[in-house]
Amino acid sequence: MLSSGKFKDNEYGKKRVQYWPMGKHQERAYGTSTSVIKGMKASLTFSFSDIYAPCTISKDIYLEYGDKTAGLYGAVGLPTYGQACSSKKIVRCVLDDSLPFCSIVLPAKLFGFVATQPTVDFCYFEPIRGDMIPVLDSVTFMINDLLYSKLTGLPQEIQQQQFLHYKYGINSTETVVHARDILTSGVCQILNCSPFSQGLVDFTKTELTLIKDVDRKLTTKKYANEDSTYSLPNIGTNSALSVRLESLPYVISKNLLKPQPHASDDDSIYAFTDAETLLRLDVTSGSFIRISHASCIRLIKLFVFLLPNSFEKSSIYVPPKVMASFSDCDTVTISKSNIGYSDIPIANEVCISRVGGWLQSQKSFQNIILKALKKFFSDSKRILCQNDLIPITFDSSMADLNIIENEDDDNNNDDDLTQFDKNDSVVWFVVTSVKLENVSLDNAHFVIDPQRTKLITTNIVNKKPLPLNKCDLQSYYGFAKTFHYDMHIFPYIRQLVNILETSFDCSQRGISLNTSVLLHSTTNNVGKATAVRFASKHLGVHLLEIDCLSLTTNLGHLDSTSKIIGYIRAKWENVLPYTSPAVIFLTHLDSILLDVNSNQDPEATKLQKSINFEMSKLLDDFTSEFPGTTFIGSVNNIDNIPSSFRSHMRFEILVTVPSEAQRLHIFKWYLSSSELNNDVKQKTPLCCADNISFSSLSSHSAGLTPLDIKSIVETARMTATTRFYQETKKSGWHSQSILILKEDLSKAISKARDEFSVSIGAPQIPNVTWDDIGGIDIVKGEIMDTIDMPLRHPELFSSGMKKRSGILFYGPPGTG
Repeated sequence: MLSSGKFKDNEYGKKRVQYWPMGKHQERAYGTSTSVIKGMKASLTFSFSDIYAPCTISKDIYLEYGDKTAGLYGAVGLPTYGQACSSKKIVRCVLDDSLPFCSIVLPAKLFGFVATQPTVDFCYFEPIRGDMIPVLDSVTFMINDLLYSKLTGLPQEIQQQQFLHYKYGINSTETVVHARDILTSGVCQILNCSPFSQGLVDFTKTELTLIKDVDRKLTTKKYANEDSTYSLPNIGTNSALSVRLESLPYVISKNLLKPQPHASDDDSIYAFTDAETLLRLDVTSGSFIRISHASCIRLIKLFVFLLPNSFEKSSIYVPPKVMASFSDCDTVTISKSNIGYSDIPIANEVCISRVGGWLQSQKSFQNIILKALKKFFSDSKRILCQNDLIPITFDSSMADLNIIENEDDDNNNDDDLTQFDKNDSVVWFVVTSVKLENVSLDNAHFVIDPQRTKLITTNIVNKKPLPLNKCDLQSYYGFAKTFHYDMHIFPYIRQLVNILETSFDCSQRGISLNTSVLLHSTTNNVGKATAVRFASKHLGVHLLEIDCLSLTTNLGHLDSTSKIIGYIRAKWENVLPYTSPAVIFLTHLDSILLDVNSNQDPEATKLQKSINFEMSKLLDDFTSEFPGTTFIGSVNNIDNIPSSFRSHMRFEILVTVPSEAQRLHIFKWYLSSSELNNDVKQKTPLCCADNISFSSLSSHSAGLTPLDIKSIVETARMTATTRFYQETKKSGWHSQSILILKEDLSKAISKARDEFSVSIGAPQIPNVTWDDIGGIDIVKGEIMDTIDMPLRHPELFSSGMKKRSGILFYGPPGTG
């Protein structure tokens, strides 16, 4: 590694953040006294200019600056497809009088792509004065072998600076550079900036460090610019294409749809692909497309992914409603369709049925679900086909608030459903029959017009849920996500999934195994319930879960057994005929099942034997009466479970405290960008410092449970967020991201370990020094002679003189 001049900071793993003005400091920066610019939405065009070419701005934006003598700069943020907040890049700006109102032009290379494909056409712009941008202490460049040898062979440091100036347009005290900027794809990239992630380069102050790309990272997808070698594909040579089918990971904002669809268009059939696929199919963005596999044909509206994005090419990304029709295939055929909305017939009458599930069986949710269904069909003119599955989301917390009392009350406002703006559950409906005029029903699409179509909800039907590898509904709708296990790292998950998979496969072949599994652990909060939820979603089976802690209110009364058994039967018996395959799951079984103690009261022994027997019978009844049903129970201490019940369980799986490899996987999950930025109301993105070592975190968190690790990350988040606002208030600069430091996690781990020690009753060793003890100098000398003298002067004892074997302390309490 070569440094031009003295290398101050070789810890290029550390990641800092850049600041820009906010609040009252913006008034001084922009020369305004009454209004504060929070950022504006501006029209955006990309150019083919060099990466550090100035951003050109229209005159109205130029006039937003007050004092223009210090130089014009701006913070630019692009819209993103993901739910995470977008970081802003600071750029140098110049006036272009010819630009339209409120518009800017940016070099596409600054954002890592070449503007040869459709791009986003707006951005968020925030004016900044040049004297408020800090000068970087150091900039680290990663370069390939050839360029490294040439630059390091230059006799003078100024020649390296001249190369950066003439080749990449880096002007001293003028150009703002950013960490991860790709200067030339596969050749040169800025690896790190210090002390901030972006700032001005001053050749007289900024240390320029060159690092040789020994591992050839510049040629990997993470560092290379994929679009640098873009070539135009053949246009219109295919009437049909075979493409890979993928599920959309999240809802796409309507601002990123080009062209903008009509407000009444059906957004549940919007699919997306790259520009090359559209060109090969010879269609424009927003066109109707037929997607097919075997005998299944569906109509979708295909839009282009705008650059920049991270989606795979030659794939089509579809929403859950479309994926539900093609859940058994990985590739589909897409072909042009010449029809429009006016060509699709309007249905006279449509019957839809509820798809069996735990939420559909709960009476408290029925009015909420029906209102959400009504709103789904009222918002847009939905395009459907017979046997289509329809996902409906709702807020389950509204059931406790009793907002919707009467499903037939027309005065109930549908806005009640959205006033909390936090749907957390999804149910499914299926189109079972439709009445059309003079149209065959074979793969016929139809429109549901809220003003003309009669909609009837009928009975309940059985449909298998979408497996996790086909569609992650929690991610798409923004629900709280279930932890994703790696079955190579978590052997008990692999064992559980294999048992369930074998059981369901045998059930489909008519072989009844009456499978039952007992999950147990020696420690609480190790993830037994999470494991069952993940396995159910991974396999695409229904999960019917009851917490036994909610059943123990009247435990010990004479009629408690019948009430508990009756409650469980009532909850499951009406659901299981329409939820196959299914997992019935009882958590905290040890709260109602206990081994009989000979010292117990005879009446208590009788009650305990009764519930143990009835639960065993209930287990056998459900697994034998309902094919495709597997019973799972979870307990904390398996030794407390009566042997009469354990004899009915076919499998017992021990869920252990996470190992080091498992803790590493858990830390990576909770510190991932998607988990750190899962709050849609969060305005500033969170990220981890580059010097965070996951292996170090896992090795220093031995004995901690997944819940402890989650708490550690939450504590580190709060520490980082508090520091962020304190620094913002103190300096008047607004960081572009909230950075979680290695020290934040280390302190959180220490705090968690201290709490763990207290919980298990470990003795605490006080931090006492000699300064805390006074008036016993003679005693101190005796102690030091006993301990220290044999170590410092071993020759004194070489003649055979014995060492002191110990010291006896005596005296009244409180003397030290």
